Order: sequence, then structure tokens, then C-alpha cells
Amino acid sequence: MNPQKLTLGFLTIADVPPADVVRNGAKAGFDAVGLRVTGRYVGDPWFDVIGNRETIRDIRNAADNSIIRLSNVAGFYLDGITTLKDCIPVFQTSAELGIRLMVQGCFDPDEERLVASLRAHCKEAAAHGIRVGIEFMQASAVRTLSQAVKLIDRVGSDNAGLVIDALHLSRSDDSLQALARIPSRDIFLFQICDAVREKPTDVTYMEEALNGRLYPGTGELPLADMLACIPAGTEIECEMPCASDRGLPAQQRAERAFRHTSEFLARQTNTER
Repeated sequence: MNPQKLTLGFLTIADVPPADVVRNGAKAGFDAVGLRVTGRYVGDPWFDVIGNRETIRDIRNAADNSIIRLSNVAGFYLDGITTLKDCIPVFQTSAELGIRLMVQGCFDPDEERLVASLRAHCKEAAAHGIRVGIEFMQASAVRTLSQAVKLIDRVGSDNAGLVIDALHLSRSDDSLQALARIPSRDIFLFQICDAVREKPTDVTYMEEALNGRLYPGTGELPLADMLACIPAGTEIECEMPCASDRGLPAQQRAERAFRHTSEFLARQTNTER
């Protein structure tokens, strides 16, 4: 894959406010950033963004002053309890920030209800000019790539697509051949990180997702093979909250994520020549 601009995922420096994610990402060399503007579930504590005029203005000014794009937002998980009414302010804030992609986690075990929720969710998102990228993971109701593809087919919304996370893909039972068959229009984002080859047995899935990620090239995942299956031009987001660097300032963590990922991608390009 040819070298390309990179996006900083909020999770890499999730302990700082969204406007600081923007500033740190720009200083580290990223072209864009992804943000979280709510907790994962309604009522979860998070930085005060939704409806906060001062915070929204600070995020927007940080992006404008840094000349960096606001790529995507992570909102509430769809869990069978969260309603469309809960999510509308998230869409409104995202649109106000100029964000055009929502990364969507799906945790509702009732498939019929999830399909209906997603369909309504996508319709509302479209009204705000936003696409919905469904992220599959073993800890959610949508555990695999194949399940996510089937779910998108059932929802039937033109603005629904996929977010492919390297760790989640490696822990699913999907083949790289299945990934390669996905139409380019359906892959909205590829979240890159490295990890040990086999899932650790002494931690939960979510513990690994939050604490077991490594910088590209420092682990054992078949990242080069994954990248070969991703359409050229797919946006790549650095999703790597490395536990060993947690004590470092956010700026240094962002810089390390950018450097490791850029060097890894450059090596892949050189190998292809």
C-alpha cells in the first residue's frame, strides 16, 4: 500500500479532552483525528461536549487553527436501551463540527431490534450528512466481519458501512480472503494497531482491546496481509493506546503512534517495490 496521510484515533490519548486530541494530533503530524463526544452508554461520564457551546467552539477552533480534519466520532453504543432520541444530539454536534462519519458499536443481542434501531439511526445520520461505520468485535452483538456484512445488508441504508479494526479482525474467525472481497465503497475506515498473535487467556476481551494494543511492527499480527486486502485510499486510523506508554504525556504518545505507523507503512511500500 502506498504511503498516505494518517488519522489519530481518540483512544490513543483518550485521557485528554477532545480539543487537546485535535491539538496533539496536529502537532504529531496527523492529517485528521477521530473523537469521542459521549460515554459509551447514556449516563457514562465523559468530557462535556454535547450541547456545550464553549467546548464545541474550542474543538472547532483547534481544528481550524491546526489545519486538521475532524474525521469521525464515536457515540453511544446501540444496546437495546439507548434510543434514537438519545442519539440525535450526538448527530447534531457531529454535524456542527463538520464530522461525516460515526463509528458505531452494536451491543443489542436482539437482532431484529438492532436492525430496526440501525435503520432509524442511519436515516437520522443521513439527514445530517453522516455515514455510519459499524465496528464488529467479539465483545459485542456483532462479533465478526461476516456478521457485520449481513447486518448492513439487512439494514439496507446507503450510508451504512464498515469500520475494520485490526485487533478485532484478528480475533474473529474471518479470513483475509473475506476481507478482500468487501467492495471498497463499504469500508469506511481501517483502524490499525499491532498485538500478540494469540488472544491472551488471562484478560477479558475488552481489557485486551483497551490495554493490549501495540504499535505497528512491534507485535505479531499479519498487518501487511491485512493492508493488502484494504482498498487503496482507505482512511487509516491509529488506534493504539499502548499500556507501556500510558505514563507519557499525550503529545509524546501521539508522536509515537504517528512515527511507528508511518515507518511501518513505509517499510511495506519499500517491500512492494
